[in-house]
Amino acid sequence: MRNTIVLIIGLVISLSIVSCSDGSKEDCETIPTPSNRALAPSVNVTSESGYTLSGRLTSWRTTSEDRTIEHLAGTNSTSHLIHFHLIHFHWSPSIGHWQAEDLSSLTSHLIVGNVTSWVTPDGPYVVEHIAGRDPEGRMLVIYRSTRNNQWKVVDVTGKTGRQVKGGFTSRQTPNGPYNVEHMAAYDENGRLHVDIAPKKWTHSYAHLLYSFSSYSAGLRYASVA
Repeated sequence: MRNTIVLIIGLVISLSIVSCSDGSKEDCETIPTPSNRALAPSVNVTSESGYTLSGRLTSWRTTSEDRTIEHLAGTNSTSHLIHFHLIHFHWSPSIGHWQAEDLSSLTSHLIVGNVTSWVTPDGPYVVEHIAGRDPEGRMLVIYRSTRNNQWKVVDVTGKTGRQVKGGFTSRQTPNGPYNVEHMAAYDENGRLHVDIAPKKWTHSYAHLLYSFSSYSAGLRYASVA
């Protein structure tokens, strides 16, 4: 199923009724009416970008020259013949409309189902990450640094030996001067593997989910061994 992406932008307009018990201003009470609700104009991102999606979206923000750039990512096809593509949408004030790029075409990696995203610092640079699985169940992290603005891929399954099925989520935690990045997803047997090791993606058995983690200390995924 292919779905059109519609971005809802909230705009609140307050309408109310003023009730005065004796006609004096001091005794007046403002009573909200059913019309006191959010009016939400929408932007048809599919129309602006030319891409449709199926499944859940992930979102994040970055800045460039003190301007905020909005990002969305998800998976679907550009036609009935092309499936399992990861699409990255972005909007910036300098352009003024939504644009999109096919990350599966750029990286030669297909992505199935929902994805998760997060942003980390890399010294003066910023690194964007999107994680998901390919059709064979391999967990992949697609990332880009403002150092060179090139999308690259880390095969986490290749480093941990663990395949996943879905349920992706991510988080970050501090560890002294370091930042620890965590991913979690379940496998077909519902088992959990917690993965933590300095500068590596590793794993250890737990229960229900796979969780993959990596310490980052100014070194990015190109340096992960």
